[in-house]
Amino acid sequence: EVFLGLILETYHYINSASRHISTAIAHCTDPAWKRLLSRYLAEEYDHAWMARDSLVRMGLTKEEAEGAHPLIGTWSWINNLCEIAREDTLGYLACTKLFEARGTDTLEGAGVLQRLAEAYGYPEGCLDPLVSHVAEDVNAAHTGLLEEALADRDFVPAWQAHRAVNNLHDLKHSFDQYNDNIILYYSDVSNYIPRLKVDYFSL
Repeated sequence: EVFLGLILETYHYINSASRHISTAIAHCTDPAWKRLLSRYLAEEYDHAWMARDSLVRMGLTKEEAEGAHPLIGTWSWINNLCEIAREDTLGYLACTKLFEARGTDTLEGAGVLQRLAEAYGYPEGCLDPLVSHVAEDVNAAHTGLLEEALADRDFVPAWQAHRAVNNLHDLKHSFDQYNDNIILYYSDVSNYIPRLKVDYFSL
């Protein structure tokens, strides 16, 4: 259940890409950085189906995956990312170092996820669509966005670097809470999987 929950919350997170990237674009004042973020959005906006198709292979229906309600930890992680995108473009670009796929280490990790899925009784190859998303991100070098943004700059102001580092630090804590919430919720046998939206008239 925890493993399924991890993939389900990953789906919710991937599905939020257009939300936080478009927020970064809308609040970016640097034309070169805005072009960089626009290209990033074009490459990322329609990847959630890959995680959703993995969930279907794991036993959920398409409707269950799309209708599932994200955990509070997932909402917090996404909202924090949107807030950073709104107030600090440099910080947002720095944060891509944390949440984007990173080279061979990430591809090896994806292989481990596939082996875990089989060990937990899920069908062989069920995570192939999700792993293809990881491979696309690695090939697109999205962890290089910060370097690309700073390639023609000799320096950034100290206050700007300070703010970016603090935002990255806060996002790291949101990521920790996101993972802790997955373990806490999906390991409780009394909780619905997938998490349901509450019907007001059932309260």
